[in-house]
Amino acid sequence: MSDASLYSHILRFHLPSVGSTNAEATQRLREGTPPPFWITAAEQRAGRGRGGHGWISPPGNLYASIAWATERPVAEVATLAFVASLAVHDLLAALIDEADAAVPLSLKWPNDVLCDGAKISGILLESTTIGGIGLCAVIGCGINCATAPDISKRRVTSLRALGLNDDLDIVFDRLDTAMRHWLTLWATSGFAGVRGPWLQKATGLGEPITVRLSGETFDAVFDGIAPDGALIARLDSGARRMVSAGDVFFAAHEATAV
Repeated sequence: MSDASLYSHILRFHLPSVGSTNAEATQRLREGTPPPFWITAAEQRAGRGRGGHGWISPPGNLYASIAWATERPVAEVATLAFVASLAVHDLLAALIDEADAAVPLSLKWPNDVLCDGAKISGILLESTTIGGIGLCAVIGCGINCATAPDISKRRVTSLRALGLNDDLDIVFDRLDTAMRHWLTLWATSGFAGVRGPWLQKATGLGEPITVRLSGETFDAVFDGIAPDGALIARLDSGARRMVSAGDVFFAAHEATAV
């Protein structure tokens, strides 16, 4: 079955509590549940973010992971993080439009979604190979609906704080619709099909950044994203460096961990 035929309807399994929706989705894949499907939960007892960091997961927020099989090359799977951020952006744009609100909305490399400059969601991408199915991706999305965690030196917000609809079923429905749209485009066009739309919504383009790698820190200008999703850092010399992993500080000195 090709990717593009998977998205007219995606089954949803909702649970009162899980360790993490990503782990639950991966386990169900291994036990034979055919993708695509959603796992949602009222709370996560062991939510995870990028880099192995914990994700605070109290009741009242949306915790959702989509599992699905892809026929695209494994090297492209990492760019699904951009697909997920576009989907979250679109669901938020829909809620903002329905509320007739004036809330600035933007994307921050690699997959942060910002409402008026504050982080409102988290995205975790994982993949696994399942016998008889092949390569499967699990994309986890946590969205601050009722509350936002207290994160040191980081602005965060929630739908409720912004005066937007925080009904979990409505938020999930908007996410499901947007995710199916962007996954279909990615399935047929690869990252090339979503790179342009992502850049149109990006914050910080052309602005100074500080890049901190494991053994080096340097200043540059955010000059876009490469065809593989790497951040393009333009140095004072005019040379460009590709950044695939590290910490990136934009002009406001707010860190984005990759």
